[in-house]
Amino acid sequence: MAVVKCKLIKITGAVALLDDVLCAAVQEEGFCAENAAGVLRSTTGYTTINEVNPYTSCIEELQMIAKGAGVSLLAPNGRALPAVQGSFDDVKRCIEEETASGRVLAEEIARTEERLGDDEKILAQLMHIININVPLDELFKFQYFKLRFGHMPLENYKALSRYSSESDDYFFFVSSIEGDDVWGLYVVLSSDAARVDSLFESLLFERVIISGRAHGTPRQAYEQMKSDLESAKQELADLRRQRDDYAAKVQERLQEWYAYLSLMNARFKMKTKVLLSDDDHFVLYGYASAKEAPRIAADLGGIEGVSVTCTDPAPDQPTPPPTRLKNLWFFRPFEEYVKMYGLPSYNELDPTPLVALSYMLFFGIMFGDVGQGAVIILAGLLMWKFKGMFVGRILTRVGITSMAFGFFYGPVFGFEDLLPFGYKVNEGSNMNTVLIGSVVIGAVMISISILMNIINGIRQKNLPKVLFSNNSVASLIFYWSLLILVLLFMNFLPAKAMMPILIVIVVLTLLMIMMKEPLEALLKRRKRLVHSSWLDYLLESFFELFETVLSFVTNTISYIRLGAFALNHVGMMSVVFLLAGSASGSHNPVILVLGNLFVIGFEGMIVCIQALRLEFYEIFGRFYEGQGRALSDADDTWKT
Repeated sequence: MAVVKCKLIKITGAVALLDDVLCAAVQEEGFCAENAAGVLRSTTGYTTINEVNPYTSCIEELQMIAKGAGVSLLAPNGRALPAVQGSFDDVKRCIEEETASGRVLAEEIARTEERLGDDEKILAQLMHIININVPLDELFKFQYFKLRFGHMPLENYKALSRYSSESDDYFFFVSSIEGDDVWGLYVVLSSDAARVDSLFESLLFERVIISGRAHGTPRQAYEQMKSDLESAKQELADLRRQRDDYAAKVQERLQEWYAYLSLMNARFKMKTKVLLSDDDHFVLYGYASAKEAPRIAADLGGIEGVSVTCTDPAPDQPTPPPTRLKNLWFFRPFEEYVKMYGLPSYNELDPTPLVALSYMLFFGIMFGDVGQGAVIILAGLLMWKFKGMFVGRILTRVGITSMAFGFFYGPVFGFEDLLPFGYKVNEGSNMNTVLIGSVVIGAVMISISILMNIINGIRQKNLPKVLFSNNSVASLIFYWSLLILVLLFMNFLPAKAMMPILIVIVVLTLLMIMMKEPLEALLKRRKRLVHSSWLDYLLESFFELFETVLSFVTNTISYIRLGAFALNHVGMMSVVFLLAGSASGSHNPVILVLGNLFVIGFEGMIVCIQALRLEFYEIFGRFYEGQGRALSDADDTWKT
C-alpha cells in the first residue's frame, strides 16, 4: 500500500549491440525505459539519436485498413505477440501487396455510404415540395427571377403574412406546414434578390439547396431517388459481405503485422532515450520494480558484450523516478481521487489508504441510512458494470459505511422506528454530542496529516521540514497543547496546574515555527540566517504565523460539517415524510419513493463533494505535494 520501490538499471555496450539490446529490453514488460539525459548529471561527451520514426505511417495505414475491414488488430487475449520475421522493408511490401484489395474495397464502401447518405438527404428535401407539379429543371433556370426554397418558424411566417402587401416585390408559396416549421419557396426579381434575401434571413428562413441529381417533377424525382436508394442499399450490403470475407481471410496476418510494427515502434521510441558516447558505446537507463529488477538485469546482461548494473535511484538525479501506486483492491478505486490532486513523488507517502478510510468514514457519518446505503451500493455496481465508471466502485465502498452508520443511527429509508435500536442524532443532547464528535474527528485527522508530513520529511531527509515547518513536530506539539488548554479553560479537564506549563509549550513551539528559517540556517551551517533584514523577516514571519494558527482553528472547526450534514439528512427525510403524510396518518408510497430517490441523488452528491473537499483542503494541504511523475511521462512498458 505505497509507491512501488524501484531499481535503476544501467545498460552499456558497443553501438553494434544496440539493436539486440533494444529488442530484448522492449519485450521486458517490467522494464520502464528512461531518458538517459534525465539520469546523468552531465551529458558531456554524449550525443542523442535523432532519426525519423519510419513505423508511424505504416501503423496508421494498417489501422485504417483494419477499420475499413471491421477487424481488431489485437488477438482475442487482448495482446498479440510478434509472429513476423524479416526486415521492415519486407513487412512493408507484404502489407502493401496483401491489403491492396482491402483498400479498394474500403474506398468503395465509403463511396457507397456517402451516396446513400446523399440519397436520403435528397429524399428528405423532395418530401417538402412533392406537391409542386413543375419540373425541377425548369423551376431553377429562370434568367430574370431567383427562386429560394427552404423553411422558417411558423410564428415568423405569420408575421410575414401579416405585413405583406400587393406592393411587395416577392411571392412566397407554402408547400407544407410541419409542426412549428413552414416549408415553401419565394420568387423574386434578380435585381431585388439581395434585399429580399436579407429580409427572409431576418425571419430565420433557412435555405435548402435541391440537389442537381433530382430531375423531373418533385414526385417523379422522389420515386427515382427512392429506387436509387434501394439499389445503393443492396450494393452496400454486397460490399459489406465481401469485406467480411476479406476480413476473415486476412485478420490473422493483420494482427501479426501489427504486433511486429508495434514492437518495432516501441523499440524506436526506446532508442530515442539512448545516449551515444564518443567512443562508440551507448548507455540506456530504465526502471524496474525492486522485485523484478534482478531478473530483468540478468536477462539483459545475458547478451554477450553488454554490461548491466542495478542500483537504487540517486536522490539528487535530474529527473526523479516515475511513480507507480500499489494498493489493496478495496482501496484501489480511491487512487483516482489521489491522481486528481497529483501523483505522489517517489519519496513521498501514498495517501490512498488514508483517503479511502477517511472518505468512507466521512460519507458514512454524513449519510447514515441502511436502506439508502444499500441503494447506493446497487447504483455503484451498475455504474461500474455497465459504464466502467470508477465512481461506481467508490459508491460501492461508501454505500457500505452508509449502511454501517445507518445501523448505528437507526433509520431505514428514513423510517426511524423500523430498527429496535439506534442513536437518534436529532434527539436531546445527541445533537451536541454529534457536533462535538465531529470536531474530535477533525483533531485526529489533522494530527494524522501532520504525522504523515513528518514521515515525508524523514523520507526526504529534510530535517527542517520535520522539526520547524507549519506541519512539523513543533506544530503537532503546539496543536495538542492548545487543544488541552482549551479543554482546561472549558473545565472539561481537571488538571488546572498544567496550564502554565502548557502556555510555555505553546509559546516555545510558536517561536520555533516563527524562527524556522534561522533555525534551518543553523542546521545547515549557513552564515546568513535570514534572506532579508531581520525586521522584514520578523514582520513576514509574524503574519505567516498568524495565518498558521488561524488555519489550525478553522480546519478543526471545518469538520463540524460532518455532524451538520448528519442532522441535515434527518431534516430532509422529515420533509419527505411531511409531504407524504395524509389526514389518516398513512404515507403516500409514491412520494416516499420519489423523496428517497431525491435525497439519495441530491444529498448524496453534496455529501460526496463535501467529503472530497475535506480530503483536498483539510488533509492533503498539510502533508501532500503531489508532484510525482506518471509512468506515461517516461514509458508505458512497466506493467508488472
